[in-house]
Amino acid sequence: MRERFLIPFNENTRLVAYRWSNPEISMIGCILIAHGLSEHITRYNDFAEFLVNRGFTVIGSDHFGHGESCADVKKNGQIEEDDFINKVIQSIHLTRQYFKSDFKGITCLFGHSMGSIATQSYIQRYPNEFQKVILSGTDVGDFKYVFLKLLTYGKVKKHDYLSSSKLIYNLTFGNFAKKFKEESPFNWLSKNQKNVKDYEADPLCGAPVSDATYYSIAKTLRTSFKTKSIKMIYPNIEILIFSGAKDHVSCMGKSVKKLYKKYLKQNLKVKMKLYDELRHETLNELENRIVYQDILDFLIK
Repeated sequence: MRERFLIPFNENTRLVAYRWSNPEISMIGCILIAHGLSEHITRYNDFAEFLVNRGFTVIGSDHFGHGESCADVKKNGQIEEDDFINKVIQSIHLTRQYFKSDFKGITCLFGHSMGSIATQSYIQRYPNEFQKVILSGTDVGDFKYVFLKLLTYGKVKKHDYLSSSKLIYNLTFGNFAKKFKEESPFNWLSKNQKNVKDYEADPLCGAPVSDATYYSIAKTLRTSFKTKSIKMIYPNIEILIFSGAKDHVSCMGKSVKKLYKKYLKQNLKVKMKLYDELRHETLNELENRIVYQDILDFLIK
């Protein structure tokens, strides 16, 4: 059963949230999903139903400026904020608080892509809200983000929060797309071409990303990757980091390995998994049932 809710965000904005559950099954835990950039939460419907049928309640909302939380579809992704990721963290926290009574038993925060970037900071800011954390298709604040931060700072300084430059696109999504033979600019998402076509056809997906948004992402990752920030994570939390080995967001798995080693060095309880030949959206690949099962094993074992 999927239910729709409205969560007050500020005077002008309501977050659209969903809860997947089955009243006929005894629930053993609750998962909060933080979706990625330029997408929305109902893309996780199949994954949520899989978890529900195994005894979990699943919660998720469209982040600030995304999906149904954006009143005008034409303004999807037009985020007039200099610190966008902070708004995503607020979205996650408000959703967690709104559904507070559902978080019983095994509790987990699942973040994908931009959602995983926000999640890295979230568990530093709110260290005691979840027992487990899953980071899908994530990245780390290494030197390339120093470069990206410098390139995008000019737009933020001018309070230009909406424009997107060709240079920044070519360094990010455009660069990812060049690595694969399929002609779609979103080919880096998945080798499953039906998934790519569905994404392209979805009016709530694929919104352009402003330079200011990339500035916020770069700034957030640079901060969350610092040792003093990682030390703020609750030491008993269990963490799973995974991605496709052909995922350019995770630098072909290099970012996953870097974050795994950094967490290990701080004695955190962390596991890592890379899937051969899979790309960014491992949950939407044809091999997704293998990924689903690995996630379930992490949750219940």
